[in-house]
Amino acid sequence: MVRHDDRRRTVLGGGECILLAEDEEIIREMAVLTLEAKGYKVLAAADGAAALARYRQNADSIDIVVADMAMPRLSGPELFDRMKQINPGVRVIVSSGYSSDQEGQRMLQHGCLGFLQKPYNGDQLCQTVRSILDSGL
Repeated sequence: MVRHDDRRRTVLGGGECILLAEDEEIIREMAVLTLEAKGYKVLAAADGAAALARYRQNADSIDIVVADMAMPRLSGPELFDRMKQINPGVRVIVSSGYSSDQEGQRMLQHGCLGFLQKPYNGDQLCQTVRSILDSGL
């Protein structure tokens, strides 16, 4: 018999498509491997301009975007604004290594649906992605 407090919550995956915009290679690789292991299709981009190009090409199939706040060639806030011009209903999770990121809070107020504090682990990433996908927003 399993005691209630011994049960661990399983982080669910899915078959949705995620655009991951992250300039730090080690974080990007960890996130891609983690999300793909959960069954997600992942489109990865190493900077904001590449992420915008991938979004333009695949907007109809991308279910959610995970974007770093500080990236070369196009920052997270700039990327978010441009994606909203393409699709006002784009679902975005932002991530940042800065604990009191005022720009991140502004993005949440303007339509971003989640925030991941760096460093985050695979379970935190998957839980945040899944909760927003399941929220119906």
